Amino acid sequence: MWLRRIIVAASTLLAGFHVLSTPGIVDPIAVSSLAAEPKDVAIALWHFSSVIFVSIPIALAWSFRAPAERGRPLQVYIAALVAGLSVVVIPIALNAYGLSGLLTLPQSLAGMVLAALIIGCMAPDPDRPLDLAAKQFPIAPESRAVVPR
Repeated sequence: MWLRRIIVAASTLLAGFHVLSTPGIVDPIAVSSLAAEPKDVAIALWHFSSVIFVSIPIALAWSFRAPAERGRPLQVYIAALVAGLSVVVIPIALNAYGLSGLLTLPQSLAGMVLAALIIGCMAPDPDRPLDLAAKQFPIAPESRAVVPR
């Protein structure tokens, strides 16, 4: 249970970091010499990613409290989404800054760690009564019966 709380807190911090860095990203794009259309697309994509980052801790908090058959698919999706975002950022960080780019753009590594933690906490948990595998493949009482010869 504590790991899930840490994951929600970490994803909330990442979302906060992203939202609070908006002026440092959007303002230079807005005054740049880019043509109007690419400039508007870049700004819109930043705000769209802000919506995604803010929705992640909310969705994770819900998924950790939901029954397993409802929460786990969402957890897999969020882990894949966060890992995918990291896969996009890592080459950009390395290309722009070299190895120090992984520290300059820390969300690249933080996303991978977050994805691994989400997947890691999906192991069966006795506090969650509905285990998807147990529900789909129950052991029927008749399967334990001894067949007479």
